[in-house]
Amino acid sequence: MRPAEGGAPVRVTTAEEQFTEFATLAAARLRRTAFLLCGDWHTAEDLAQTALAKVFVSWRRISHKDAAQAYATRTLVNSYLALRRRKRVAEVLLSRLPERAAPSQTPELRLVMLDADQRRDRHPGPTDQDRPRSL
Repeated sequence: MRPAEGGAPVRVTTAEEQFTEFATLAAARLRRTAFLLCGDWHTAEDLAQTALAKVFVSWRRISHKDAAQAYATRTLVNSYLALRRRKRVAEVLLSRLPERAAPSQTPELRLVMLDADQRRDRHPGPTDQDRPRSL
């Protein structure tokens, strides 16, 4: 602390203390914004933490501390877009259409199969005990 012109002490804050105060106030808003982007709270938490880490690295270069929220939000959006690009599934373009899937069983065939299954359950075949043993 150093004395001010009027004699009252003025607390000098370091860049880390300023960032800690900013991060405490901005974290919830960044999480909500990230959730609106991705739709998942766990991913939103990760995105907010990533954005705050990137802002921390650049904190000394941010000349207007009033614009820090806008900078953090833009960093969050850029992090989200980078995540989406990494997770994107590549589409495979073919010169011809893929083969069709095998047709599903017709209802009549399914009924015949179920009927045969029920008959087998009602009239079981010979068991191991009924079969003659070979020596």
